[in-house]
Amino acid sequence: MKKFLILLAFAVCASSAAFAAEQPKGSAQQKGHQEAKEQGYGEKFKQCLAKLNLTAEQKKSMDALSSSFKESMKSMKQEKETLEAKRAEALAKKDFVGAKSLVADISRVDATRQNSFIDYVESVSKILTDAQYSKLNEMMSAKKEKARTGGNHPGKKSAKTGA
Repeated sequence: MKKFLILLAFAVCASSAAFAAEQPKGSAQQKGHQEAKEQGYGEKFKQCLAKLNLTAEQKKSMDALSSSFKESMKSMKQEKETLEAKRAEALAKKDFVGAKSLVADISRVDATRQNSFIDYVESVSKILTDAQYSKLNEMMSAKKEKARTGGNHPGKKSAKTGA
């Protein structure tokens, strides 16, 4: 169970940028904050990888894998946004049957994205040694916990202590 939770924490942190498109669209300020958050997670993941002392071959493999994954997620994000726009148009035209059909398509894209992420994590696990993968999980879990509890931000209350 603990390994599952660690993997889940890794999954959440590593994929936040890829799955951020599922967040509701907001103001320009919110979108700017979301973009900064996406870049931050990507940077945190890169920082963790840098601490793993990857071989040149591992770096090359991770770069190729991450690039491919990012492009795949970007494509599916665009597909989902197109489907959501069509659903909104269908609702505006009172085409409720069409809107429901588009919901099924949106769900299919979401499921494909989630499965792609699982494939990505599996590929990462094959590139890294067991020790590196374990260390990566620990680092990502620590970063997730730090973010959850407010980290080192002054004035932010800790979820655990309320202080």
